[in-house]
Amino acid sequence: MVTAWSQSFSAASKRELGFSNGGHGLRHSYAQERMAELQQQGMRYDHAKATVAQEVGHFDKDTTEAYLR
Repeated sequence: MVTAWSQSFSAASKRELGFSNGGHGLRHSYAQERMAELQQQGMRYDHAKATVAQEVGHFDKDTTEAYLR
């Protein structure tokens, strides 16, 4: 089910950028970029993943791992 927020986000992205990966794609991009940022700051992988999981609202390791692929 696509939420009103997701539809609105996609429409705005398409209007401004000419494409959209949707709201969910934005979460994936954020998680991947944030993970790299934390590791570049010297944070261990497991601790960085726990931090990212909390930031995106997923506390299950498998769900968070899916965002990092």
